[in-house]
Amino acid sequence: MTDQVTYTNTKQGDKPKTQDHFKIVAAIALLFSFGLTMFLFSAAYAKDIDTLRRAPELVWAFICGQPNPDGITLPLLLTISFMAVLVGGGLSLWTWWKTRH
Repeated sequence: MTDQVTYTNTKQGDKPKTQDHFKIVAAIALLFSFGLTMFLFSAAYAKDIDTLRRAPELVWAFICGQPNPDGITLPLLLTISFMAVLVGGGLSLWTWWKTRH
């Protein structure tokens, strides 16, 4: 015996909403974990508390294009981690707003 599966209310090429929702939740989780991992790597790279205290100053100087005598590695790591967490948060807010309206 064979079971026959019929789909109702779906057009050819339509994806179920659960697949799209899973992809968005996976992207949010990956962005948050990537951002937090990069932040931990940048904290380990800094190696002292004074450099971590100056982190906002270093990132702002990096964004404005001011050269840093210590190199661009730490500001770049901090900027990438901040942007990944920011995009993950924005995506989760967009998903929440989309399900509410």
